[in-house]
Amino acid sequence: MEKQKIAIIFGGKSTEHEVSVITGLQVFKNIDTDKYDPIAIYISKSGTWHIGDELKNPDTYKQLETIPSRTSEVILSQNPQKKELSFVNKSESFLSFGKQNPIKIDVIFPCLHGGLGENGGLQGLFELSEIPYVGSGILSSATGMDKIIMKEIFIRNDIPVAKFHAFYRTEFEKHTDKVIFDTEQKLKYPMFVKPANSGSSIGISKVSNQKELINAIEVASSFDRRIIVEEGYKFTKEINISVIGNSDSELITSACEEVYSSNDFLNYDDKYKGDAKSQGMASTKRRIPAEISKKLENEIMETAIKTFKCLDCSGLARVDFLVDDEKGKFIVVEINTLPGSISFYLWEKSNLKFKELITRLIELALDRFQNNKNTIASFSSNILENFGSGTKESKSN
Repeated sequence: MEKQKIAIIFGGKSTEHEVSVITGLQVFKNIDTDKYDPIAIYISKSGTWHIGDELKNPDTYKQLETIPSRTSEVILSQNPQKKELSFVNKSESFLSFGKQNPIKIDVIFPCLHGGLGENGGLQGLFELSEIPYVGSGILSSATGMDKIIMKEIFIRNDIPVAKFHAFYRTEFEKHTDKVIFDTEQKLKYPMFVKPANSGSSIGISKVSNQKELINAIEVASSFDRRIIVEEGYKFTKEINISVIGNSDSELITSACEEVYSSNDFLNYDDKYKGDAKSQGMASTKRRIPAEISKKLENEIMETAIKTFKCLDCSGLARVDFLVDDEKGKFIVVEINTLPGSISFYLWEKSNLKFKELITRLIELALDRFQNNKNTIASFSSNILENFGSGTKESKSN
């Protein structure tokens, strides 16, 4: 039987570009090549798509700016009948298999963090092309990326979150004093200032006074047009857990992990520079399984599944918690619909190896695609057959 071609897409126009490259290469390296024929697709920081044999080599990414000149640029067809990648310039070849004929794609495996790759933008493109893809759909990706909308949905579903205040960048620029006054009226210090749409802790600051608050909002405003400020939550542990499945079928949770930060919150360096021998989220300092009570573990597992379902997620996600051991309470910080390193380290501790995890995610993508095909998307009748004959033309004065 011919192997399915899996397009592993990474990079992208995002502040998390480099992190995405790491995740993409991890998936490419660990996919089951007995079952699948993987194709590495790199999206440059300018948004162009590229394939080539050099993309398999991690050393290639030490000089990101030279990659477009050493690879072939491709585009994804929006024709649902084709489901293929086409070459922009057919005169040059950077592939070992030679001829630059269109490449058929069976499944897309997005490894894109942040930006259009995680907020539903590219998922819309995949839907137009009618190609099965791993992970959540347009709506769940968008709501899972936007911290303001996400928390509003969580509140409606009785999922505990930190108190917060949100506003637009333009509001802060035009009415700085009012925004600061409203924030301080609603929340107590310390506070956490965040861009509404960002990941990997980029643009996030902890503040303890008004001067720090103003400076932090200015920083966050560089990364998004909407800002969220959260009241600090007294916690003793940061607990993460992953969920796998499609929301309309069985959902399974991984082992819980306790993650450690060098500061008051888990920042970019904590996540990706904790161990020079590791890469991606796998380098974060952590304990798996987390040292928490069985009762708390069960409550976190149940809440993670509820969080996954209320956003109608698919494939895999990671849900992040802050736990107050003294009171036996917790809040949900956020859900990551496309977590770094696809949280393989959590699943390996749950007896699901990286290779098996990738296979399971591809199978879930195909299940979701098949399920969606059972939904009526258009009618065979055409009410426009007689359009124009007998209709009155509008008269201009």
